[in-house]
Amino acid sequence: MYRGPGPDGEVIVRVDSKAAASMLTRKVQLDLTRTPWVTWSWKVAGTIPRADEQARRTDDMTARIYLFWNLRRKEDLARAEAVAYVWGNSLPAGTVRPAPDSHRIAIHVLRSGDAGAGVWYPERRNLEADYRAFFHRNPTGLVTAVALLTDTDQTKASATAWYGPITARAD
Repeated sequence: MYRGPGPDGEVIVRVDSKAAASMLTRKVQLDLTRTPWVTWSWKVAGTIPRADEQARRTDDMTARIYLFWNLRRKEDLARAEAVAYVWGNSLPAGTVRPAPDSHRIAIHVLRSGDAGAGVWYPERRNLEADYRAFFHRNPTGLVTAVALLTDTDQTKASATAWYGPITARAD
């Protein structure tokens, strides 16, 4: 993992994964009634050819950003709810579905495939609206953690992703 200046001088995180999965998590206190918009930029070197986001055994992804509710410690992970924005491989961009291993995690496929590999893409999402569309109710409480995941443990592949600053905004 690399943390340092990116192409525009902002701090970025580069993650290289080889047959592994690791999650970089940061605790936050994000009130969506005041700051419902989330922005960031990201790029990937490529996707994982054998990955399938719909199958629990092969749901590796080059880039994922999770925003968690009620995650204060690692032990809360099984009970926490999350919206995850992903750069997928097998599902088309625009797909929204539960994670293969948890109905508490909403997967939003924002980018898919290798066509955009090597290019930085800015993203802007209304997290409150994305939560409501998936869970069919308003979120309760604060977003308590943001996590980055580059995951290759099931497919035993390699992947590289870069993540720019993640910010919460009112508009």
